Amino acid sequence: MSAVPRFRYRLPAILLACSGAFALFDYWSIRSQLERVRLEELSASMQRTAKLIAQTAARGEGDASWWQLLEWVAIEAPHLRYIALTNDRSGIRVAYPQTGTSGSPPSLDPAPPEDWMSGVERADGSAVWREAQRDLLWSAARISADAAADTVPPFALLVADTRVLLAHTAREAQEHALVVFGCALVLMGLLVWGLQRQLSERIGRLVAYARGAVVPDALPLPGGVHDDLAAVGQELVSLRRQLAHGRSEVVHLIDCLPNPVWRTDRAGNCIYVNQAWLDFTGRPREAELGRAWIQDLHPDDVERCLTEIRKASRQRVPFGLEYRMKHRDGSFRWIRDHAEPLHDHQGEFEGYLGACYDIQDILDTTSALAESEARFRGLVEKSSVGVYLFQRRRLAYCNPRMAEMFGRDPETLSRMALRQFIHPDDFRSLWRRFLRLERGAASYGQHEFRVRRGDGGYLWVAVFGSRIVYEGEPGVIGTLIDISERKQAEESIRKSEENLRVTLQSIGDGVIATDDLGRVTLMNAVAEGLTGWFEASARGQALDRVLCLLEPETRVDIRAAQSGAGLPPQAAREALLQSRDGSERPVAFKESPIRLMPDGAVAGGVLVLRDQTEQHQLITALREGERRYRALFEANPHPMWVCDRSTRRFLAVNDAAVSHYGYARDEFLAMTLDDVLASGKPPARLSNLERTTGGIAQHGIQRHQLKDGRIIEVEVVSHTLDFGGRSAELVLANDVTERRVAEAALLASEARFRALFEQAAVGVAQFERSTGCFVQVNRRCCAILGRRQEQIVGAGFETMMHADDVDTYRQHMAELRDEVRAEFSLEQRWCREDGVEVAVYVAVTSMALPGGAASDQCIAVIEDISARKVAERAVRQFQFMVESAIEEIYLARPSGELVYVNAAAARSLGYSVEAMLGLGFTGFDLTYGPDFSSFFAALKAGAGSVVETTH
Repeated sequence: MSAVPRFRYRLPAILLACSGAFALFDYWSIRSQLERVRLEELSASMQRTAKLIAQTAARGEGDASWWQLLEWVAIEAPHLRYIALTNDRSGIRVAYPQTGTSGSPPSLDPAPPEDWMSGVERADGSAVWREAQRDLLWSAARISADAAADTVPPFALLVADTRVLLAHTAREAQEHALVVFGCALVLMGLLVWGLQRQLSERIGRLVAYARGAVVPDALPLPGGVHDDLAAVGQELVSLRRQLAHGRSEVVHLIDCLPNPVWRTDRAGNCIYVNQAWLDFTGRPREAELGRAWIQDLHPDDVERCLTEIRKASRQRVPFGLEYRMKHRDGSFRWIRDHAEPLHDHQGEFEGYLGACYDIQDILDTTSALAESEARFRGLVEKSSVGVYLFQRRRLAYCNPRMAEMFGRDPETLSRMALRQFIHPDDFRSLWRRFLRLERGAASYGQHEFRVRRGDGGYLWVAVFGSRIVYEGEPGVIGTLIDISERKQAEESIRKSEENLRVTLQSIGDGVIATDDLGRVTLMNAVAEGLTGWFEASARGQALDRVLCLLEPETRVDIRAAQSGAGLPPQAAREALLQSRDGSERPVAFKESPIRLMPDGAVAGGVLVLRDQTEQHQLITALREGERRYRALFEANPHPMWVCDRSTRRFLAVNDAAVSHYGYARDEFLAMTLDDVLASGKPPARLSNLERTTGGIAQHGIQRHQLKDGRIIEVEVVSHTLDFGGRSAELVLANDVTERRVAEAALLASEARFRALFEQAAVGVAQFERSTGCFVQVNRRCCAILGRRQEQIVGAGFETMMHADDVDTYRQHMAELRDEVRAEFSLEQRWCREDGVEVAVYVAVTSMALPGGAASDQCIAVIEDISARKVAERAVRQFQFMVESAIEEIYLARPSGELVYVNAAAARSLGYSVEAMLGLGFTGFDLTYGPDFSSFFAALKAGAGSVVETTH
C-alpha cells in the first residue's frame, strides 16, 4: 500500500481518537464541577433547613408555622429522606415524611452515624457532613434551649439521598460531552478533508513534475523502494535505458506524461503534441498541428506570446511564458510554458520542445490562502471575544476586543505585568496555569478569574489557552470571554429559585402537577381552595379522584387528564368544577405535558385552573352596561343620532340634537341626513354611507342648517353599528363654529408676526441647535450676509463666522445647551459671499416649548455694527494722537477740576498724571498772568483765551 492511501486511512482514526479524548476530558471536567456545585448548594440548603426546623420545633408541633414549614420542606427538598427529632434519652420522633408522634420510637432508615451528636456539639449546634459510601448528606441542628424537654427532643436530624442528584449531574455532563464530541468531530473532519485534498493533489503534482523533468545526463539515483518518489526514480531510470530503443518509445513516453508537451519545426509550426495536450484542448491531433494553437490563446495574450516566441527564435535561446489557454470546457486556464531549443548532431537548430504546466489551481490556491489569511486576521481583530498571546512571561499580543474589556489600549497592556491587572486573589493560580502551559506540563487549560479595568472596576472573565511555539519560543495562545453577566445570572438564578417557588404558591391560578402515572405531586393554595383538597392529602392520589370537571351544558364528566401526561398542549377550555364538598363553580382549565430534554419523554403533566366566577359576573355587568350606554347616548351634551346607512333616514336622535337643531324628535325621525345639510347635497365623501370597512370614521367639517335657518359648522365622526338588525351609523356632530372663528384669528395673528419678522430693521434668523443649520432668515439678515435666502437656509450657522470666532461661539453654545444660561450675545466677524468681513453683534436665545422646556430651535438677532467699529477706530486714533502730542493738553471742568492731561503736560510740570488730576488747575502756582477763575469765566462767555504764564 502506498503512502497516500495509508495516510488517508490513518487520519480518520486519529480524528476519532482526538475527538474522543477531548470529549472524555470535557465529560470528567464538567461532571466534577457540577457535582461540586450541586453538593455545595444542597449542603447550604440543608443547613438552612435544619436551622429553620430547630427554631420552629421549639414552638411545638401545635404551632401553625411548624406545619407550614413541613409543607415548604416537602416542596423545596425533593432529595430529603426524612426529618427526625431525637435525643439520646427520649427516643425518636419522625417529622417527615410521617407527621405526628408515634407510640413507640421508630427506627431510622438509613441509620445515622453513631457519633453524630458529638459532632454537632463540637460544631456549635449545627453541622453538615457527607457519607460518600452510602451517597448520603446529613445535617443536624440543636433545638432552642427554651423548648419543653419532655415534648421536643433537643436535636433535629435531616438526611438527603444524593444518588439521584449525582446521576442527574452525570447525565448533564454526558450531554455536554456528546455536543463537544460532535463539534470536535465536525471541525477535525473538515481539517482532515482539507489536508487530504491539498496533500494528495500536491503529491500527485510532484509525481507529474518528476516524470516531466527527464534529463538523460543527470537523472538522480532512485531511493528506497517503499515510497512513491523512489518508484518514480526507478521508472525514470528504466525510461532512460529505453530511450536508446527508438523514437517510438520516446513518443510513447511523452504521450504518457501528465503535462501537455509540444514540438515545433524551424519555422515555428507545431509538428507534435502529446496526449495530455489533446486531453486539455479536447480536439484530435490533426487539428492541433501547424499554428492552430494560436486560436486557443486568450485574445489579450496573443500579441505578447508571439512577440516573446519570435524574439527567442531569432536568438535560439530557451524561453518561458505564462498565458491563458482555452480548456475543453470553454474556460480559460493559466498555463506556464517552458521551451528548450533542439539541435541535431551537427548543432543545427531544429525547433523547440516545450512542456506546459496548468498553474490555475496554484493561483486559485494562492488566492484562497491570501483570502484565508485575511479572513483569519479580520476574525481575530474583529472577534467578539478576546484573543491573546502569552510569551516570555508577559502579554505579547491582545486583540482590540480584549483591550476593550480591560479598558486599556493594546500597547499599554503589552507593557504591563500580569500582576498589575489581575485580581490579587486570582493571580497566583492563573500564573501557575500559564507557566504549566508554557513549560509543556499541560497542553490545554481554562480558568476563570477577575481582571482590573482601566477605570478601577473588576470584570469576571473565562480564559482558554493552549501551548504554542511561536518564533521559536514557547507561549500560550487562547481566547478570553467576558462572563460577568453569566456570574450575575448564576447569582440571580440562585436568588430567583426561591422567588419562583414562592410565586407558584402565590399565583392567582390553581396549579396541579402530576407524575407520569397521573398521580398528584403538587398543588398550590389556589388549587386547594378550588378543589377542597389539601395538598398533603391529595399528594399521591389519582388526578380523577381529586379533580372533577363537568361539561357546562351536559354535566358529563370530562376527565380532562386521567394520567396528567402524554397529552399535547391544548387551548383553555371552560367547565364546571365540582369541589370535594359538592359545590360547583365555573372554571377555565388548560393541561400541558412535562417533557424531558432532549429525548422528549413525558415526565408528568401540569393542569392550570382559573376561577371564572368573576367573569360570569362581568357578563351580567356588561348587559347592565348596555343599558347605561343607552342612557349616555340620550344624555350626551353633543348632538348624536343613528341613521340608516342605505336610506340615510334618522332612526334615533338624542336630546342634545333636538335642542341644538330646533327640530322636534318626531320631525327628526321623519327627515333624512340630506335635510340638515346646508347645501342640500352631501359632500362626495358622505354621498354613500355604505363603507366597505366598519369602525370609526372621520368625516371632517360640514355645514348644517338649523330649523331657524342659521348655518353652523360641525365636525362629524361616525361609527358603524347594528341597530335593531339594520346596518346603521352612529354619528356625533360637534359644533365648531366658534373654534373656526378663533382659528381664523390665529392665522391673522401669525401673518402679522411673519410681516414683523420679514420687515425687522435687524437681522433675525432661526437655526437648529443640534445640527447648527439655518431654518429661516429675514431680508435684513440676507442683506448683512450678502447672500440670497436659499443660499443661507440649510447652511451651517458656523460657516458664516470668521475662523477665529468659532471657538468662542461653541463655548457659549455649550453653556446654552447645558442650561447654564438661557441666552448670550457676542461680537463677531461674519464673511459675506464676496469675501468682505462684516462686524456684527449676535444675540442668541433658546426658544421655549409651550410647557416651558427648552426646544432644539434657537433665535439669533444679528445687527451690523461696522459703522460703530469705524467710529471706535477713529476715537482710538484721536486718543493716540493726543497721547503722543508734544504740546501740553488739559481737559478741565469750569470749577478747575482736571479731567484729563496728556503725558507731555505731566513731563513739563514734573508730576505724574494721577497727581495732576488730584491737584486740579488751582493746585499749580502761576508766576504771572490771570487767575483761572477769570480765565474760565471768559471761556464760559464763549470767548477764547490765550494766556502766557509760568508754572
